[in-house]
Amino acid sequence: MRIEAYPVLRKVAAMVEPLPFNLRIEGHTDDTPVRSEGMSNWDLSVTRAVSVLKFFVQEELVDIERLSAVGYGAQRPLGPNDTEEGRSLNRRVEFVLESTSSTREELPYLIDAREQLPF
Repeated sequence: MRIEAYPVLRKVAAMVEPLPFNLRIEGHTDDTPVRSEGMSNWDLSVTRAVSVLKFFVQEELVDIERLSAVGYGAQRPLGPNDTEEGRSLNRRVEFVLESTSSTREELPYLIDAREQLPF
């Protein structure tokens, strides 16, 4: 992770910390093959997400109990991979806030798929 990202990550943590949500960190890549032997774009995206998670924990910015990391490789592009601009959009980390309470209590109108008959 680049040192230039640290101030941005500190700002993200400061916004998230007081909220009653967990934080899922999602790593993404473009579709350019990774040059490191034995490493795929999927591996790179997971590494990207985990490095942000580790930063939050090591800097004591967000409690580890509230964090998770996932990698999507090149599967969720924001831009076309045939231009440098598009590829740069696809090399990213996204943050997803997840509720810490029961969705059934807060959103009782949701259908629980576990209670449905198979079709």
